[in-house]
Amino acid sequence: MVIPLTHLTPGGSARIVWIASDDETRAKLADRGVAADAVITFRFRTPLLKLQAYGIRDSVFFLTRRNAGEIFVEEL
Repeated sequence: MVIPLTHLTPGGSARIVWIASDDETRAKLADRGVAADAVITFRFRTPLLKLQAYGIRDSVFFLTRRNAGEIFVEEL
């Protein structure tokens, strides 16, 4: 089942299926390895829930909840 990345629980992993962001944001995400078929792991969210940390391969990066909501995944 395809869900928004924001529905993943900390420690959960998923395969990226689709990114519904605008072209500029999609290009920035692609620079971090965020693209279709990549496996992404939800690391943690900051205390005020404004940012969420995700990992792809050996890198960790932060996304706003809005940006994470534009990424659709299948849980592994």
